[in-house]
Amino acid sequence: MPKHPLVLSILLLAACSNAPSTRESVQLIDKSDMAAIGATAFDQLKRKSQLSADYESTRLLRCVANQLIAKLPNSTEQNWEIVVFEDNKPNAFALPGGKLGMSTGMLKLAGSPAQLAAIISHELGHIEKNHATQRVSSGFTADAAVAAVQSYRAELGPQPSRALYALLGLGSLVGTALPYSRTDEAQADRAGLQLLAQAGYDPSAAVELWTTLATPSDTPPQWLQAHPDPQQRLASVRELQTTMGPSTTPAADCR
Repeated sequence: MPKHPLVLSILLLAACSNAPSTRESVQLIDKSDMAAIGATAFDQLKRKSQLSADYESTRLLRCVANQLIAKLPNSTEQNWEIVVFEDNKPNAFALPGGKLGMSTGMLKLAGSPAQLAAIISHELGHIEKNHATQRVSSGFTADAAVAAVQSYRAELGPQPSRALYALLGLGSLVGTALPYSRTDEAQADRAGLQLLAQAGYDPSAAVELWTTLATPSDTPPQWLQAHPDPQQRLASVRELQTTMGPSTTPAADCR
């Protein structure tokens, strides 16, 4: 029996993302187009989700995130929009165009501002390395991607929208998870740890975070659908952290 066409397309895209073929051959979607796609997707999510009314949670997320964003290359090129969503399921994501979202469940999962910074820095690592742009460019033209995200209306959206959201790293929100490749995850881990240290956080916070996530659970965080193999991640992050050492710059107090 043939697979569902959306599932088949996602599997093919996942295979491409893990294959040794070079991404240099992919014509990347223009930066401004990706920014528009990210902004439109973020607006759609805000319309369909309940935003947190907890001022302290939003203040904490923005305080930590802004320290990390300031260390990104070309950080002054855009103003980031940072939002807390009212949702007990742990989730976090960053989108092209300067958009960052996190659920109240993920804020509770982070045991400290430093662990919260570890979550954010990993998502920013994906943005810094253009992983969403590369994945979307592999599956859509710019016009098709813009049309797909604009057509997102129903709870799960039409098939092109669901595929696009999965490529943006939002698959766990629409029921179509598409994990990043091992190469992407390794790059985001390294970039995230560097951001942590540059912003004044001890990179060991990432080890603490992934130790928690690697603990077996009957209900693993939804975030792990796009970031699988926490045990493997823990070993990788621990190895990277030992080569970096502690940060010598104190982080701002965001408590």
